[in-house]
This record gives sequence, C-alpha cells and structure tokens, in this order.
Amino acid sequence: MKLAIKYIQMYYKRSFAIALSIILSVVLIVGVGMLSQSVKKAEVDELKYTSGNTHLKIDDLDKEQMDVLNQSEEIKNISYTSFYDGYNYKDKALVNLIYSSENYLESDNASIIEGRFPKGEGEIALEEWVLMNLDLEPRLNQELELQLVNKGEVKKFKLVGIIEDRVPNKTNGIMEGIIGPVDTNKSNSFIGYIEFYEDIDILKAIDNIIYDAKIDIEKTSQNTMLLQAMGQMGRINFEVVGLVVLITLISATVIYSIFNISILQRISEYGILRAIGASKNYILKLILQELIIISVISIPIGIGLGIFTAQSLSESFYKLFTDFDLEKVDIIIDNKIIMLSIIDILLIDILIALKIKRSIGKITPIEAIYKSKIEKVKNDKYRLIGVESLVKVVPFYIALAFKNMSRNKKGFIMIMISMVFGGILFIESTFYGDIKKQMSEESIKNEKLYYDYNVSINGTLDMSLGLSKKDIEALNELDGVNEVIPYNTLYGRVEIQKNLLNENFIRNLEYKNEEHEYNTSIKSKGESSIIQSTIWGFEDKYLEELDSKLLEGNIDLHNMKNTPTCIVVVPYKQNQSMVDIKVGDKIKMEFRKDGKMSKEFYAMRDEGEYIEQELTVGGIITQSEFPTLEYWYTVGDGGVDLVLSNDMLSEISGFNNYRLININKEDDINSDELAKDIIDVTNRVNGFTMLDLGDIRDSKMAYSDTKNTFIYAISSVLFLTGVLNIVNNVSYSLISRTNEFGMIRAIGLTDKEFKEMIMFEGLFYGIISSIITVIVGFLIQYGLYKYFSALLESPDFNFDIKIYIAIVFANILVGLIATYFPARKIKNMTIVESIDSIE
Repeated sequence: MKLAIKYIQMYYKRSFAIALSIILSVVLIVGVGMLSQSVKKAEVDELKYTSGNTHLKIDDLDKEQMDVLNQSEEIKNISYTSFYDGYNYKDKALVNLIYSSENYLESDNASIIEGRFPKGEGEIALEEWVLMNLDLEPRLNQELELQLVNKGEVKKFKLVGIIEDRVPNKTNGIMEGIIGPVDTNKSNSFIGYIEFYEDIDILKAIDNIIYDAKIDIEKTSQNTMLLQAMGQMGRINFEVVGLVVLITLISATVIYSIFNISILQRISEYGILRAIGASKNYILKLILQELIIISVISIPIGIGLGIFTAQSLSESFYKLFTDFDLEKVDIIIDNKIIMLSIIDILLIDILIALKIKRSIGKITPIEAIYKSKIEKVKNDKYRLIGVESLVKVVPFYIALAFKNMSRNKKGFIMIMISMVFGGILFIESTFYGDIKKQMSEESIKNEKLYYDYNVSINGTLDMSLGLSKKDIEALNELDGVNEVIPYNTLYGRVEIQKNLLNENFIRNLEYKNEEHEYNTSIKSKGESSIIQSTIWGFEDKYLEELDSKLLEGNIDLHNMKNTPTCIVVVPYKQNQSMVDIKVGDKIKMEFRKDGKMSKEFYAMRDEGEYIEQELTVGGIITQSEFPTLEYWYTVGDGGVDLVLSNDMLSEISGFNNYRLININKEDDINSDELAKDIIDVTNRVNGFTMLDLGDIRDSKMAYSDTKNTFIYAISSVLFLTGVLNIVNNVSYSLISRTNEFGMIRAIGLTDKEFKEMIMFEGLFYGIISSIITVIVGFLIQYGLYKYFSALLESPDFNFDIKIYIAIVFANILVGLIATYFPARKIKNMTIVESIDSIE
C-alpha cells in the first residue's frame, strides 16, 4: 500500500489525469443514468395522467372471482363497477350510471373535490365537465330527474359529490355518474380495475390471477402502453444496457490509455522489483492498489458532480424552453445507478490491472530493466510511416507529427475511440430526443388535443343535424374566442379497385369484419372493394392550410369549389401507403340521401336510397397530417377519409350544417366562463357535447417538455464529459512525451515548428475522428430510425446537418485546444528541463 501511495505521489500528474478520467466517467454514468430514469418516470407519469393507473381491466366478473382477486398480495389497488342504467340528455353521449368501489376514482388519478361519495339510495356524483354538458351548475344537494334508458322511467337523484375531471373519460367523451357503492346483491356482473405493485413482474402476476380466478382471457385488457413504459412487457431495456456498455467502453479506454503510458515509462522499476523477488501477482496487487486508491478518492466527487450536473442542466433547459413550473423536473437519485457507477469503475480497475500484468509478464525482468524489448516494439512494430518518405511531400515538422502519432498506434487508436464515442453519443441522444418529440406530437394529435375546445354532435344522429352558419357566427362573436374551425361531416363509403389496396390493409379490414358483427369495414364488389369513408367539408381558409401538408397534388380552391374534386386521406404505416391512389384518379363515393343512421348502415346491409358521386383526386394527405382526428367521425385506419370544399359537399348532399367544431381561445381568458358561453350556443341543437381540453393539452405538453428537457440534458452531459475526457486524454499523451519533445528541440526544431507540429497533431485527431463520427453516427441514427419507425404512424427521418457540422467543428476545436496548452507549457520549458522530465 505504501509503495502504491509513493507511486501516486511521484507521478502526480498522471495520477491527477487518471482521477479526472474516473471523475468524468462517474459523472457520465450517474448523470446520464439518473436522467434516463427521469425520462422513464416522466413517460410513466404522462401515461398515468392520460390513461389512468390501471394495469389490467377485467369484464364480467362474478362474486367468487372477486373474492379470489381480493386475496391477491400482488395487487396494490383493485376497484369494481357494475352498470345500473343509462341517461340520455338531449341526445348527447349517453351518461352511464354505475355503482363503484370508493377507490374507483383513484384508478384515473381523480377524487371527490366537493361533497362526498354516494352511499344512500338516490344519490349521485358527477364530474364537473359532465355537469356542464348537462346544463347543471356544480352545486351540491340539487335534485336531478333522470330519464332511464333501459328501465323507461324517471328517477330522482340528489347530487352529493362533484368529481374531479378524469382525463381518460374527458378526452374520449365518456360520461359516468356514480350512484353508490358496489353491492353484490344488486348485480351479478362486475368490471374490475387492477393496479399491481410496480416492483413485481406484472405480466406474471396477471397470468397468476387469471389462472387462480378462472378468468376468461378474452374478457381482459391490459394497459399495454403503460406496461411498456414501465419496462413490464418482457423486453430487455436495450437502450439502458447499450448506454452502460458504451460508457464502460469509453471510461475503460480513457483510463487505460493514460495508465498504460505511465507503465511504459516506469517499466524498468517493475523489472527491478521482479529481479529482487517480487512475483507477477505482487505487481498486479501494486497496480490494483494504486488504481483503487485513486478511484476511492475520485468516485464520491464524480457522484456529487453527476447529481449536480444533471439537476442544473435539467432546470436550465426547462427554464429556457418552457413556460411551465419546475415542479415536474424531478431528478431520480437512484441508488442502483450510484452502485452501478462504483461497480463499473472497480471493474475497469481490475480489467486494466490484469491487462497490464499480462503485458509485463511477456518480458523478462532484465528486458524490463533495460527496456530493450519495449524499445524494439516501439521502433519496429509501430513504425507505420517513415519520416524519410514523408519529408519529400510535407514539411519536416508535419512528417514528425505523423511519425509521433503512428509510432504509438495503440495510443492513437485510444484517442480516436474516445473522440468518436463522444460525438456519436451526442448525435444519437439528440436524434433520440427528436424521435421522442415526434411521439409526443403524434400523441397530442391522436388524442385530438390541438384545440382548447372540442364541440361535436352525437355521431349516431342523422347527418342532417348540426349547427348552422348563424350558430358558427355566434360562436365567433363570443368574448375570448380567438378562432372557430367548423367542419361538415358525412358518413359514407368509397369504391376503390382492389389492386390499389395494400394486402395488409385488406387483411386488417377483413379482421375488423370478423371482430365486429355490426360493423362492416370492407365489402367486395366485382373488381372493386367498398370501404368505409367519412366525407369532410372544409371551409376555404382551412382547405388552403392543407396545401403545405399534402403528400401529392395541390389545393386549387376554385376547382374544389366548383367541381367534384377531393383530397384523399390515406392511412400510412411505417412510411407505406395502404392505398395506392394517385392525383388525377377517379374514385366513387356514396352516402344515404336521407342521412339516417342505423345498425344496418354500419353493417352495409341497409336498403335506403343512396347517392353516388364520382370524384377526381386533387391531392393526397396522410392521416398524421390531417388536422383533426375524431374518434366518432374519422374512419382512421379502417377506411379512407375524403375532404371536399364545404360548398361542394353541401351542393352534392344537401346537408349544410356543421357537426364538428374546434375552438381556440385568446390568452388570459377564463376557460370555465367561456365554456359556459359556448354551451349556451351549441345547446340550440340537441346532441352536442363540449369538451374543454386546453388544460389537458397544456399538461401533456408539460410532460413532453419535461421528457425533452431530460434528453437535452443527457446530450449535454455526454458532450461536456466527452470534451473534458478528450482534452484530458490528449493533453496527458503529450505531457508524457515531454522528454522526447525536448530531444527533438535539442536537434534543431524551432519553437514555431514545434508549436505547429503539436497543433497539426491535434488538427489531425479532429479531422480523422470527425470523418469516423459522421459515417458511424449516420448509420446508427438510421438504425434507430428504422427501429422507432414501427412505433410512429408517419415517422420523419430528421437528418439535421447542423448537428453533424457542429460535431466536426467541435472535434477539430477540441483537438486543437487539447494540444495547445500542453504545447505552450512544454515550449516554455528549457530544453534541459524537457529532457529531464519524468512525465
């Protein structure tokens, strides 16, 4: 131990360089590891916010099965509901009246915000947004008379509880009223909502309770997105594993590179120790003690700096890019990550010590004392480029720089690996952030959260019903309304030749036919197929806004207003169109003349009078670029939507009313007050439901910004620690050759030539590492894109040339900086001091 400490003190510059490398490696592991955990937690929190805490939903449970589930020790929270009846107010979406467990609201992160949970007969609790749509004030103890759909009677209920709006229900327009606790004597069929403890294998727990309670698996549904985000879908988290492996490689490379240089310098000392009786294992112990002492000092510093860096960068990016409070920036200080960093460094110490022991063991003590074999290796094995041949084409000092780099091929490779890894990790983490941003934007789009308010009519009502132009004008005139975006919609069908439909698309539609008895997605008609369609009527302004989003074609407003021309909304999967329609093609649409809706209509078995209209395709747009995705209206991946000018659709169909309206408010406007004003207008026509989605959208954006903040912070940690590691590695490589440079200067190399020689070496490091980084970085980026594209409807390969240019400049700049300061220090030393230098 004393000898190891002596070596640390004697070679203090090398010891400091190794300590700095260990500190930076721990900062990298702790900082990136904790930020990665924070990204994961933000994803889980967002999914819990939008879809609730439930991991498993089970339909049609009986009392015996409930008893088995209640005894499970793996279940954290379980609640039950049973259906009582439905209430239909002004043909709006049906309000389901249910009995439920008191903890049922917890599954959706909600609670009773005023009043209490219903317990007695004739009591009810409703959400605020439901009360608003029922034209009721959020006032306790008022009496409600509800016309029950199934029982056909009017029943009175007393409002005893007001429920916090539940995001899953509100975004999907699902209205529920709780009328009391679950009672097994009042029903024999229940729905169970199960949340498991998160530290167990949830998939295995699901299998266990299905088996124990004898549950039909067809009656279960898992919250797969939440389980995937939690890492519970039976997959290894290759992102985390890959990150740890890369960090370990970088750390080991840098530490070994620096330590190996000093070993070559003091090989004779190890030779003397072996000559006087020290074994190879003693040398191993000595090297290991030295590394561990330095590590014990460095690791705590690295852990503290890692936590500080992660927290500081996250808060800085969050303040810079968002307008939200910092409450969501929650850095996860995970003890497992800290332990991983300690184990990782100690493992690197052991591997380096074993590697150096093996290298020393290949030479005899005498060879080590006189460095004879080492010198031979340095002079013969590593001489790749001769000075004699280089000086014929380049200045002597540049040829000498090439010789210095090529003479120690292993050291050169170590420096290249260090520089390349840093650049690649920065590129990939930045691209990963872009992919995550695309996922968040697609999530907001798919959940129809682009607008502050969404007003839609019950989709089962006749197509002739809707708001008039006068009603739309009234909405525009409301104080606080910034924009009203109305759509006319019409359920119909479209006839397309079979050879234009993707085989996977056809199979998907045929599967839907089998799955849903009362809904036919595709029907054969000779050489053509009849598939479902929603025909949209857009106002001129919003038609023109589509032009820049078209995949093919263009918006000719005059043509669309005066001729039967349409824009086709095609489903896309993994950048492949499911329908091979081109601009200029003719397609045929059909719809019921009277606009009546029925089960037979959806099953394509109704006998009503249909109007057929041939349309010319004027443009193609993907579903991901379509400005509104409404579950009640768009056919999504179950067909093809068509967009017409509202004037042309009205002329063809005779239906002039608007059935779907999106509204944006002005800033600093009271959302609740404006919502009431909107309902006053929309209630002129029965069947309209109003959803205030602004707060939900803002919350989702806050979650998205939080995730991106952590990812940007990860990129910054990788970049900063990478730069410092490179500077440390290259600088020490030069400092360790001080005596060699002294001899070169002694034979006549001028200070200017010496400086240019060293600077050229740094420039060369930067250029070569940049070339490798750009090529390998692009290939890995494209691989990541192919992997994640399966998770996106219309993925965008965002090749940001600015990132690559920045990496090239950064590598060159770092190479120059890393060589500038050591060169300046060596140049300021006398030649004699340089030659006599130990390190």
